[in-house]
Amino acid sequence: MTPKMVNEVFRSLQEKLMQKSVLRKMKLTKKKMQSLLKNVSFRNQLGSVLEGRQVSCEEVLSLCEEIMRELSPVAPESGWLQYICLLYTSDAADD
Repeated sequence: MTPKMVNEVFRSLQEKLMQKSVLRKMKLTKKKMQSLLKNVSFRNQLGSVLEGRQVSCEEVLSLCEEIMRELSPVAPESGWLQYICLLYTSDAADD
């Protein structure tokens, strides 16, 4: 994937994460989200993850690991993947 394409994906992701509804749900300020997204290794790893034909949950978690540690220094006992899956399915049930 070209650097231009990675930048386009990053900008799209950034735009979605900066929406007020997302920030409110994550209990983050716009400034905090901007700070998290400025992480240089995140952008670099994004290109690596996107090079594959399919993206696995493990790859996405690895990509977000530094951000996750900053948001929550203590990982859930069941692990992040299971926690996020349960969170996602319970949110979907609420909708």
